Amino acid sequence: MNRDNLLEVKDLSVIYEESNRRKKGNKAVNNVSFSLKKGETLGLVGESGCGKTTLGRTIIRLQKESSGNVFLNGVDLCRLGPNQLRPLRKQMQMIFQNPYSSLNPRMTVLEIIAEPFSGKISRQEKIDRVSKLMVQSGLDPQMMRKFPHEFSGGQRQRIAIARSIAADPMLIIADEPVSSLDVSVQAQILNLLKSLRDSLSLTMLFISHDLSVVRYISQRVVVMYRGSIVEIGRTEDLFRNPCHPYTKALLDAVPVIDPERKIYQFKSVQNTDLESSDSSGCPFFNRCLKSKDECRSEVPKLYPCADEEGHYCACVYNNGK
Repeated sequence: MNRDNLLEVKDLSVIYEESNRRKKGNKAVNNVSFSLKKGETLGLVGESGCGKTTLGRTIIRLQKESSGNVFLNGVDLCRLGPNQLRPLRKQMQMIFQNPYSSLNPRMTVLEIIAEPFSGKISRQEKIDRVSKLMVQSGLDPQMMRKFPHEFSGGQRQRIAIARSIAADPMLIIADEPVSSLDVSVQAQILNLLKSLRDSLSLTMLFISHDLSVVRYISQRVVVMYRGSIVEIGRTEDLFRNPCHPYTKALLDAVPVIDPERKIYQFKSVQNTDLESSDSSGCPFFNRCLKSKDECRSEVPKLYPCADEEGHYCACVYNNGK
């Protein structure tokens, strides 16, 4: 494992068995591999149902993997039992999508934020630490004895952020943390996360379907489609020179103010039945306008894209030409 990497995911797969809602053998995450450097924010983007949340939950051990490895600071989390994993739990924190359901309604803000270090320090020390965390998160410490229902959505997400940094974690996974908030509040939360990242040297996996949000907060971006990584690269490289047809399609779908002006015009997606896709080949085969026979039978690997360092694309055309 590279010493600069805090997190390394290798060939991780999650297969949902038969249930009332999922088909048997559905690969929510399919042989995913990537790394995350210390102090870096990595954006994970893709449409709903592509496996983003499942990947995040599996990394943080809320979901069991079917195969593969997750290394945190060189320790393989997938090979640890519950008792061995317990001391590492506080090093991995998650900010959930819905601030209305991720906070315990029966606990005060003081109890929620102090939960990671509850019982280890005196009551006054607890109050002092919670006050500091609330100030860092843009909240008034005088409100610490109130309950979650007395706060707005943006304030609740700030409470969740304060709770996530209370244990001084090595890794934070933010799962669509602004998608349920108003646009003006989204900007405030994003600025808060960016400020905390810089001041506390946080390492963050930021999951979102909003490309503009990912572009603003991430240094690198991973693009997922149907459980697989199709492209990965530095943020500006990926947005300036997208290589995979799916990435181009996502960028082509970005709304602009002027309807006469399009930022991207790749026209790389055709409407088709997603369920008819052949899992033995490229997952994007039946929607790509440039697909050919080898795309149906061969799963493309991530190869370097153009001359940009760290830019990889899983496509037989490689650079999208």
